[in-house]
Amino acid sequence: EQQRLIRGLSMTLARSAESSLILGRYDRATEHIDLALGIEQQLLAKDPQHVETRWMLAERLRLKGAIELKLGQPRKAVSFLRAAMVQYRRSFQKDSGNYRNLRSLVVGLGGLVAALEASDSLSEALVTAREGVELAAQAAERNPGSVAARNDLKRMLELRQRLQERTSVGLLCSAG
Repeated sequence: EQQRLIRGLSMTLARSAESSLILGRYDRATEHIDLALGIEQQLLAKDPQHVETRWMLAERLRLKGAIELKLGQPRKAVSFLRAAMVQYRRSFQKDSGNYRNLRSLVVGLGGLVAALEASDSLSEALVTAREGVELAAQAAERNPGSVAARNDLKRMLELRQRLQERTSVGLLCSAG
């Protein structure tokens, strides 16, 4: 019962952090996501193999990365998003048939691409975007009725295209 209440607190804090991020209240978003991250880390320390806790931790890390990106801290965002990707990849490797795992991986990659681009790591961002396109296409194929999956694919294709253009312009400038 107590663990269920603690998990509920983490979920409430994360929702508040996400709402605060949308509203531009970054101080509150940071405070609440830091508390939610702490809860998930403690829960994972007690049961390192708990699948749901790993996924929740990944979601909290992804949100922390999104907040850092909005705060103009792309390198910090990359760090949190990479940590989220480790958790998402573990979940996906354990159960690649689970649509939630696939979609979480795609959304996480989208956030990581944005942070890498903002930190001027364009080559890595492009490689990551290419992976994101492949996985987003899988998600859209698995769930053809999903508007979210189609939007994820569209977003990843746009990110890849923009990065291809930016990296080819950079190569032309450095060659000239």
